Amino acid sequence: MITDYLNQTAVWGQKIGTDVYGNPNIVQTTIPARFEGRRMLVQSRDNQQVVSTAAVFVKAPVSEGDTLTDPQGREWTVLSVQIEYNLDGSEAFREVAL
Repeated sequence: MITDYLNQTAVWGQKIGTDVYGNPNIVQTTIPARFEGRRMLVQSRDNQQVVSTAAVFVKAPVSEGDTLTDPQGREWTVLSVQIEYNLDGSEAFREVAL
């Protein structure tokens, strides 16, 4: 259902681990997405309240700390992720705060 509204693309930078020097290993994948510019107060992974300036709707398993690059080429760090579920309990989509 949400797939019809994912009319933009994002480059998802997924962290898959770290190298011997502690630098993150990142795999980049192009995924369908829907970007919306809006401000909202969210709680980050380290329990800080931060202002998010954009929301993105995706079906990919994006998680906090990953990066998303918007169609204009701006790279954003994922601050928080809210998973929305269908009535049968399956995952419908993820709302990602940037």
